[in-house]
Amino acid sequence: MANNKLKLLTSAAVTLLMFSFPSKNVAQEWVPEQSSDVILEYDTSDFNTQSGNDSDKAVTSEQDMSLLLNTVNEHIENSKYPGNSNKLITAKKLLASVKPEELTNSQTSQYYLIKANIAQSEHQFEQTMLLLDNVDSSSVYYPQSLLVAARVYIIQNKLDLAENKCRQLLSQNIAASELCLIEVRVHQGKTDTVESSIERLAKRYDSSDTPLTRFYHQIKGSMHRINHNYSEAQSSFSFELNKAPVSQWYQWTDMAFENQSQNSVYNKLSKLARNTKPNLEDGLLVRLARAEKLTSKKNEFQSLAQKKVELRVLRNDELHAADIAYYYTYVSPNSELAKKWAERNWSHVKEPADKALLEQAQQLEQ
Repeated sequence: MANNKLKLLTSAAVTLLMFSFPSKNVAQEWVPEQSSDVILEYDTSDFNTQSGNDSDKAVTSEQDMSLLLNTVNEHIENSKYPGNSNKLITAKKLLASVKPEELTNSQTSQYYLIKANIAQSEHQFEQTMLLLDNVDSSSVYYPQSLLVAARVYIIQNKLDLAENKCRQLLSQNIAASELCLIEVRVHQGKTDTVESSIERLAKRYDSSDTPLTRFYHQIKGSMHRINHNYSEAQSSFSFELNKAPVSQWYQWTDMAFENQSQNSVYNKLSKLARNTKPNLEDGLLVRLARAEKLTSKKNEFQSLAQKKVELRVLRNDELHAADIAYYYTYVSPNSELAKKWAERNWSHVKEPADKALLEQAQQLEQ
């Protein structure tokens, strides 16, 4: 049981860390006039396990259901890495065939945790918390549900509630609870306590690859970012960057810009763009466009970013408000639009990156 809990905690700690974009759904459905207006492409082969007539067939055994739920979870985890956002579409389609009333107790907890992870990925935070209430406290999935809940509260700057979730985790996994509490204290601005805790844990995480190592480095980077120590922040966020989720790429890129390392940003992100073509996440694309602009390269990514952002605006895409605000702040400065979208973003998420974006957008008016 302990090993299973640690395995599940690893998934949460590594991939559910920094989603700092707004939570509202698109106000109304947008239908593209032509195929070139479609923003995201995906591989239909992902649906092979339940395609065609098979998608209408009931899952016939407990083993089949467990396999399906594990497959859905795998798609969700994969969706957090560069170029793989489309995997979330796959996960939702596969999950649609599941009937909660036919699940075992353990499968029910896994099902609602999966639903909560999808809701969190789409930044439907109230829905996320409601879904997490259905995860049984005796379930092997309960520890991960606590980490997800703590992360949602941190995103919303409800730090006392986040701390409570971290403390509940103590009886499940001490190491994960410890890091969870440190992350909360980072956001609370308890600098002295945090720095001593980070230093104390350095021997454990700096020289070894434990399931929580990436979580530690991301917390350490956040601490340095909040303290305006951008060089150390960039170093922390560079931990195994080639294997990092999109959220860590955002953090590393932002710190690299602070350190005047736009050439490094351009080199790494342009390579990433070509490796993930055509599905590079918009948050990475607008940062690449900024790097292209600063390094006087050709207009390839700026042009692509413009098209993507214009489509997002047309769709009133609140889910990507931070990306739109970023574009109009750094790539094609427009004080009115930058402030409008940055304020929309800030109304839902209140992490350091979102605060910095709002402040920079506001400065365009001066």
